[in-house]
Amino acid sequence: MTPPTIAALWVPQLGPIMTPDLQTYALAIASMWAETDQYLEDPDNDIVAFQALFDVDLAPFKVLPWLAQCVGELLPVGYDDAQSREWIRSSPKWIRGTPAGIWNAVKRVLAPGASMQMRERWNANTSTADPDWISILSYASQTPDPNLVLQVLRRNVPADIMYVYTTATMPTWGTVKSAVPNWGQLRSTYGPNWSNLQGATPGYVTWA
Repeated sequence: MTPPTIAALWVPQLGPIMTPDLQTYALAIASMWAETDQYLEDPDNDIVAFQALFDVDLAPFKVLPWLAQCVGELLPVGYDDAQSREWIRSSPKWIRGTPAGIWNAVKRVLAPGASMQMRERWNANTSTADPDWISILSYASQTPDPNLVLQVLRRNVPADIMYVYTTATMPTWGTVKSAVPNWGQLRSTYGPNWSNLQGATPGYVTWA
């Protein structure tokens, strides 16, 4: 069943005071919602009210820029349908200050497929545990502009937390071997899977 339009719902509510001029005015205002009316409900009644306008998976591509601003985002120029939806879906603003929120923000200024490493409660400047610090690193080959990363961190790390950010050279077997003296320590540090060895830094969590 086709849902009623804004005009069909609104005009009757003005019945007790309706005049020809008021009806003309009401219909003119309601006409601005004409395009929105088609999103109110689908024919199978699987979508309720304005759900299609506020659901990143259901919203028509045309309304994604509007939906993005609802969560404080601005879609980059030229983004296609899939890119736009993922940009909105991964908005760091909803979880700002959390490790996931920091990663969602930082990865936007790293190269595609890049990773970031984070160690909470750790001051990399002094190599000491500290509840008021976090340490973050990315790989130089995956970081087009480290200054952009610093700008992102300033906006997304909680104000009462200090942070250290560094870029590092992608680790190789040589660097791992020189840092870990024996197989037992290698396993206890990176094990039990070889996949944990790739790009890992002891004590850090890799976000990718």
